[in-house]
Amino acid sequence: MIKIYTLSDKRPDFIKLQYETIKQYVTDEYEYIVINNAVDSEERSAEIDRVCEELGVESLRVVLDPSMRTLNGEVQFTGNRYTNANLACAYPTEWVWRNYMTKHDDIVVNIDSDMFLIKEVSFREMLGDKNFGIVHAYRKNHEVHYPWNGFFIADIPNMPHPEEMNWGCGEVNGAK
Repeated sequence: MIKIYTLSDKRPDFIKLQYETIKQYVTDEYEYIVINNAVDSEERSAEIDRVCEELGVESLRVVLDPSMRTLNGEVQFTGNRYTNANLACAYPTEWVWRNYMTKHDDIVVNIDSDMFLIKEVSFREMLGDKNFGIVHAYRKNHEVHYPWNGFFIADIPNMPHPEEMNWGCGEVNGAK
């Protein structure tokens, strides 16, 4: 069964909207899982959990893991706050990738919490015989290419060494 993950932080109200479009348009058998990234606000975190409970979907709270405090030479968080906005997206993606996604025995999908489907889709068919489907992101006049973490599809059992993938920020050829 495909697992569809979304990172939620600032807009708990988007969870129901996104879930409704996924229910309406995804033709694959799936499980929708919310990654609760409101690490700096117990109030927002509780609201995310409440919405998920109301919908009957799983909510996983991001853990600011001391062993992951520094990734790629960059401090990710201090206390219960990310050190910058880029890390507020990169860290939870790396956290869920390490702790959940790479442990799954089928396809995983990551979709930003402010993305909503507008037509029927099969992620399994979209991926076809490939093991990783991405949206390319670029830096430094297209010299540095990397997968955008806002949307990707990964066929975990057919990827070579998915646990070696790193979603953390860093510097490549002078581009951050």
